[in-house]
Formats: sequence, structure tokens, C-alpha cells
Amino acid sequence: MLLAPHTPAAAFQDVQPNSLAEAEPFAVDRIDWQGTVVIQSDGREDSFAIGPDGCVWNFVRQQGIQPQLLPTGLKANSFAVARDEQGRLVVFAAHGLHLQASVQQPEAAKYLQNHWHTQASSLWSKPMALHLPSVPHAVSIARVSCEGKGAYLHVGALLVCQRERMAEHFELAASRWPQDGVQLQHIRSSHHAWSNSWHELLRELRRLADASKQACVMA
Repeated sequence: MLLAPHTPAAAFQDVQPNSLAEAEPFAVDRIDWQGTVVIQSDGREDSFAIGPDGCVWNFVRQQGIQPQLLPTGLKANSFAVARDEQGRLVVFAAHGLHLQASVQQPEAAKYLQNHWHTQASSLWSKPMALHLPSVPHAVSIARVSCEGKGAYLHVGALLVCQRERMAEHFELAASRWPQDGVQLQHIRSSHHAWSNSWHELLRELRRLADASKQACVMA
């Protein structure tokens, strides 16, 4: 089951690090988590949220195994999670004008350990950069999202553009993952309000995913 990002991160509220020393440099008496994505499959639950250190964390719960809190190593203001063609979870994280991805490494699951730091655990690949198109006056990524799964997976970013003394507008960028995922392509300009621009990006990603699926069926 996939829940929309940026809902209350209830699964993380009672999570505490192993020790105060490991939790530095941020305080542990008030832990704030931002957004939650939950994916359940084969008796395993993977929850994701942005932790108090500003990085995406993975909370793993599986029957018969002690729950684990794992860092992905991805700094994020916004993130999305999906499955790739091999069935592995992929986290897409946006921070400022940087977009990165990290892929779950199932073979490393037996080495799970509870680490409270911003370095990626062995369960997650080294963060890889996704390159944005050259968009004039782009100042940040407002939100990142993905649509589809496997061979039909597309990732998109909503870029905020701001010129001096002019109202902000948005640019939409997207790419198929993983074949073309390293380089996102500019797909559309949007002068709508933030909410409408965001829904426009979601519709475009859904259209791209559906088009990829139809092309595969016809082939």
C-alpha cells in the first residue's frame, strides 16, 4: 500500500536513537518527522519520512525481525518512493535544486543495523544525482513525485522559478526511470498557482507512465 507523501508521520513519533551520543548534533528531546510514505509487500512494511536531521529515513518492520531505523543518506525537503523494474524500492529526494535517488539493496538486508547518522546504511545504494534541465531563474524544487512502477516508472520535479519583482512560476521536468532517469527533461511551463501546477505535474507523470505501458503492450 502506498500512502501519499507529507501526511503525519505517526510511525516515527516514538522512534528514539540508540544513544544521545549517536544522535548529535541535533537534540533528541523533541523529534519532528515530516511526511510519511508507507509501502507494504510480502509481510514487510517500509515507512519513509524526513527526520529531524533533514534526511530521509527508512523504518523497516517485518514479522519475526526486530524493527530497524535506517538512513538513506538523502537530504530532502521533498521525496517520493516507488519500485523499479527489479522490484526494488527507489527513493527520490529533492533538496534545494538538487535531486538524488537511492536504490534499496535487498541482498544487504541481513546486515541491517540501527544507525542514527546521515550516512546511508548498507541497505541503500550510494546516492546518485539526477540532473535537472537548464531552466532560467529556477530557485528550488517545490516537490518531487513518481508515477507508475517497473518499466513504466517516471519521476518528475516541480521547479520554482522566481525573477526579480515578478510573480513566481513553475516548470515541470520529468524522466523515465531508470533508462533515462539520470537526465530529466523539461516538459512544460506552468503559470498556474502552486496547487494547480502540482496537480498538472501529477497528471503529466500519469500520462507518461500510461504511454510507456501502452508502447510496451503494442511492441
